[in-house]
Amino acid sequence: MNTAGLLKPDDALAAHHGLTAIEGAAADAIVEGAPGRGPDNRDVLTVTGDLAAMMRETWTALTGHNRSNPRLFRTPDCASIVEVAETETGPTLRRFTEDTWRAYLVNRIRFMKASKKGVEDALPCRDLVKTTLATPDKDLPVLSRLITVPVAGPDGAFLTTQGYNVAARAFYQPPAGFRLPPIPEAPTAEDIRNAGDLLWSPISEFPFTSDAEIAHTIGAMLLPFVRDLIDGPTPLHLISKPEKGTGASLLCDVISLIATGRTAPAGVQPHNDEEARKRITAALISGSQIVMLDNVKRLEGASLAAALTSMTWTDRLLGQSATVQIPVRCLWLATANNPAVSGEIARRVVRIRLDAKREDPGTRTFEIPDLRGWCHKYHAHLVAAALTLVKAWMRAGRPSGSATLGSYERWASVIGGILDVAGFPDFLANRTAFNDEANTEDADAIAFVKAWLARYGYQTVGVNDLFSMAEDIFDLGSGSDTARRTRLGKTVMRDLCNRIVCGVRIEDRGTYQGGRRYQLVDVNPAVSAG
Repeated sequence: MNTAGLLKPDDALAAHHGLTAIEGAAADAIVEGAPGRGPDNRDVLTVTGDLAAMMRETWTALTGHNRSNPRLFRTPDCASIVEVAETETGPTLRRFTEDTWRAYLVNRIRFMKASKKGVEDALPCRDLVKTTLATPDKDLPVLSRLITVPVAGPDGAFLTTQGYNVAARAFYQPPAGFRLPPIPEAPTAEDIRNAGDLLWSPISEFPFTSDAEIAHTIGAMLLPFVRDLIDGPTPLHLISKPEKGTGASLLCDVISLIATGRTAPAGVQPHNDEEARKRITAALISGSQIVMLDNVKRLEGASLAAALTSMTWTDRLLGQSATVQIPVRCLWLATANNPAVSGEIARRVVRIRLDAKREDPGTRTFEIPDLRGWCHKYHAHLVAAALTLVKAWMRAGRPSGSATLGSYERWASVIGGILDVAGFPDFLANRTAFNDEANTEDADAIAFVKAWLARYGYQTVGVNDLFSMAEDIFDLGSGSDTARRTRLGKTVMRDLCNRIVCGVRIEDRGTYQGGRRYQLVDVNPAVSAG
């Protein structure tokens, strides 16, 4: 897309102001009959010693309440029960504990028991609470995803009706007052241009370093709208910049406001892999549409790497022995100042680079001074613009994008295809530049192997031989030389073994006199000899 010729924000909006708003679905029905809130219309269940019968009656009552307007669901692994709960920041998924499940039961069922006085109120026994919580009824619908804007379902139809959608296994809860303008059934070239201009408007003043960064930003905006059409994992969108104040956090908020109606969730950089695993689990359990890492210094870790290439995340609940399996349907975002990125993460990242090329980027002025407020005000029109581009791609036959990325082929096909139809060029065109500047792990390995070849060639060597070169390249920590040599052998060399770097493979040659030995092996000696 030729960004220089795009409309300014007010002009881009003018193309959308004349659209007639569509009235949203009716507000959720309020559950009546809870104690202290008017007439008690709860179902009545008599407490007996027959646990199986009480379980059946409990589920009959609960599923009856839940049928017309589902708010109670099974998780996709059918092992847990969740509800859609309202918070000050919007809807979230809440998993029940034994205590919260007991509260849920007594607010919907009046438990009674026989006594000498006749019949009196009772509490559900612990066995009933535990067994019903542990065995979700098959009539509870399965919920895979919580959404706050209309999106394309698995069949391509837009989900615009508030509440639970059976086909998509999604619950749609829009922000208060949201009214979606109509989406053209067959978008014209002008419709596509206007939609692209409108999505460009809130990001037009960010200092992107190339068209690829713009394409990736628009792609991040679009991803939540077509996530159900992507049968595979999606990469992390890393917004990097040379110094603070360049606008990475603001850009995350713009992306999030368009895709969800809310600013980006608070993000932190976990200090170790165990903490990262816990935070990923907590975010996915709550149904977060966006998982964000903020102010990253180094992107690394097995847990993050696994989450970025998984369709389903498996982990144990904090403080429990129970294992959960959660669909990974979120948009991954991160911000950083010139971050280092491990080799295993680098191939799972697409870069959005910002550079204001000035000493104090935070003092800049903008044509839209309150960008978050602007996105809030015109949220429905921005959503309509995104869906217009999705519809245009569908009407064009859902063409695949011309670029691809290993492990993310389906993502690249869908997002790249939409961007091609919309006229945003250079999708994935900055992969080489990103790897060169960010993947310090591979750069360190290359420097190490080059020094190794120069000093020892293809001889078999030990840790002591390699130590003087390695300590100038790798972070071997503090402590004595013995401790640092141990770290070189047990951590660095273990990670490097069997990798191919600079055309040679690093191989473990076993032990000799108590120490491990290593050798570089040319992977293509015939070519080298020639």
